[in-house]
Amino acid sequence: MCAADSAIDPPGDLEEFLIFRASVEGGGFNERCLVAASFRDVGERTVVTALFNNQAYHSPATALAVVDNLLFKLLCGPGASIMVSNYPQPRSTLQAAKDQFNEYVHSPTTPPPLPHPARTLLLPVRGRKGFDIALNLLFAMAFLASTFSILVVSERAVQAKHVQFVSGVHVATFWLSALLWDLMSFLVPSLLLLVVFKAFDVHAFTWDGHVADTLLLLLLYGWAIIPLMYLMNFFFSGAATAYTRLTIFNILSGIATFLMVTIMRIPAVKLEELARTLDRVFLVLPNHCLGMAVSSFYENYETRRYCTSSEVAAHYCKKYNIQYQENFYAWSAPGVGRFVTSMAASGFAYLTLLFLIETDLLWRLKTCVCAFRRRRALMEVYTRMSVLPEDQDVVDERNRILAPSLDSLLDTPLIIKELSKVYEQRAPLLAVDKISLAVRKGECFGLLGFNGAGKTTTFKMLTGEETITSGDAFVGGYSISSDIGKHGNQEQPDLDVSTFPSARGFEWRAGISIPQPCVRPPPPFPSMEECEALCTRLAIMAQGQFKCLGSPQHLKSKFGSGYALQAKVRSNGQQKALQEFKAFVDLTFPGV
Repeated sequence: MCAADSAIDPPGDLEEFLIFRASVEGGGFNERCLVAASFRDVGERTVVTALFNNQAYHSPATALAVVDNLLFKLLCGPGASIMVSNYPQPRSTLQAAKDQFNEYVHSPTTPPPLPHPARTLLLPVRGRKGFDIALNLLFAMAFLASTFSILVVSERAVQAKHVQFVSGVHVATFWLSALLWDLMSFLVPSLLLLVVFKAFDVHAFTWDGHVADTLLLLLLYGWAIIPLMYLMNFFFSGAATAYTRLTIFNILSGIATFLMVTIMRIPAVKLEELARTLDRVFLVLPNHCLGMAVSSFYENYETRRYCTSSEVAAHYCKKYNIQYQENFYAWSAPGVGRFVTSMAASGFAYLTLLFLIETDLLWRLKTCVCAFRRRRALMEVYTRMSVLPEDQDVVDERNRILAPSLDSLLDTPLIIKELSKVYEQRAPLLAVDKISLAVRKGECFGLLGFNGAGKTTTFKMLTGEETITSGDAFVGGYSISSDIGKHGNQEQPDLDVSTFPSARGFEWRAGISIPQPCVRPPPPFPSMEECEALCTRLAIMAQGQFKCLGSPQHLKSKFGSGYALQAKVRSNGQQKALQEFKAFVDLTFPGV
C-alpha cells in the first residue's frame, strides 16, 4: 500500500513495485508517495512493514500512524482511529554544532573541509548570503557612482567650468566644493541602505555596533569613487555617453573582478595564488574594494559568531582551521583592513592626479617632456610649407611687438607674441602660425577668414581653452600660459551677428554706441561690411597667418579695385528715365 491521494494495492513485492514506480514517475514520485506498508503472513504470524519517504519531515511518524490505525480499525471497527502527534526531542549542543557545521560544509559557495589541518577555510559559515549582498550592492553602486560624472561633464562641455577658472576660481576651490557636495549627496543613499539592512535583519551590518562600521565602508567607497568619476570625465564630451559608459566600467571593475577573485579562491579550482595576486592588483579599483570588504565583513562576522557559539563549535573551527579575526579591520583575511586603507588612499591619489591635470604643473611637465617632439613637429610643418612674402603691415606689427623696448606697449590690454598652434597627429597640422598683434585701449579688433583659417583656434588659445605650442599672449599684463586665472571677467561684448541676420542693424548701432574702455575681440565676422561697421581695425587670416592688417578704410584703399554700384528700376518700363541714368553713370564714372 502507498499512501498518497488514495491507497494503492500493488501486485507482487512492495519494494520492487516502489522502485519501479520511482523510475517511471521520476521526481513526481516523491510528491505523491509518502508512506507505504506491507502485510505478509509468515507461518502463523503476520509481519507488518512500514515504509516512509524521508523527503518529508514527519513521514516516519505518519507511516507508523497509518499502520496503527489499520490494525485498530481491524480490531475495533471502522469508527476507531488513533491521533498521532510528532514532537522531536530538542537537539543537544553537539547535534546543533554538527548541523551548523554540515550547513557550512555543504554550502554552494563553500568548499568541503580539507583533511589537512594546516589548510585554512575562510569562506562564510552562513552559506552565500554575504556573497549575494556584495554582488547586488556592487550592481546598485555602479549606477549610483556614475551619476557623479553627469554634472562635471556637462559643465566642461558648455565651458561653464572654464569660465569659472578664467574668472579666478582656484582649481582646489572648484573641485573640493564639488566633492563636498557630492559626498553629502552620497550620504543619503548610504543611510537608506542601512535602513534596508535593519529592516531585513542583516545582523552582520546592524548588530553589535556594526552600523558605524558599515557606514564607514560606504563613505570610504564614496570618497574613492567620486574623484575617480571626476578623473574619467575628460574622456567624454556628452553627459549621457559618460553615464552609460562609466556604468559599464563600474560593473566590470566591481562585479567582474569580485567574481573572478572569489571563484579563484575555491581550493577545487587550484588558482588560490593567482587569486591573491589579482586581489592585490585590483585594490586600486574602489568597486572591487567595496565588494570584497562587504563580503569579508559578513564572512568574518558569521564565522566568529559560529566559532564562539559553543565549545563544540570551537573544536570544529580548530580542527578544520576555520579562522576569523577579532578585529574586523585586521590586514589579513577575512579582515577588511587592506580594503579600507586602499579606498582611503585611492581618494587622495585620484584627487592629486585630478589637480595635476587641471593645474599647469602637469602641462609644464608635458611641455618639458614633449619639447623636442614639438620642435620637430614645427620643423616638419615649416619644411612642407611654401614660403610666401608677408604683407608689410603684418611685418611692421611683428617687429614692433618683438622690439627689445616695449615701453609703448605697457598700457596695451592685449599683446599676442609669435603665437603658434600645431595639432600633433600622424601628419602635424599647423593651425596658427606665429601671429603677432597688439590691441590698444578703446580699439575693437575684428578677425576675418574662411573656415579652417585658424580664427577659432586663436581665440581658444587666448581664453586658455587650448594649449599653446609656442609663443605667448598677455591680457592686461598677465600671461595666458601661466596666469589664466588672473584675467577675470573682461566685460567684453561677444557679438555673433551672423546668428540673427535681421538684427544686424540693431547690433551694429548697439556696438557702435557702447563705450570702448577695454579690448574687444569679437568672434570672426561673416563679412567685411559688418567688420567695417563695428571694428576700428581688422585682420584677414588664412592658413594660420595674418595676410593683411589695418583699419577697414586702409585695407580698402590698399587692396580694393573699385566700387560696386547697385540701382533698382521699376519693372513697368520708363525707358527714357533709364537711358538718362545710364548717361549719368557714363559721364560721372568714365570707363565703366
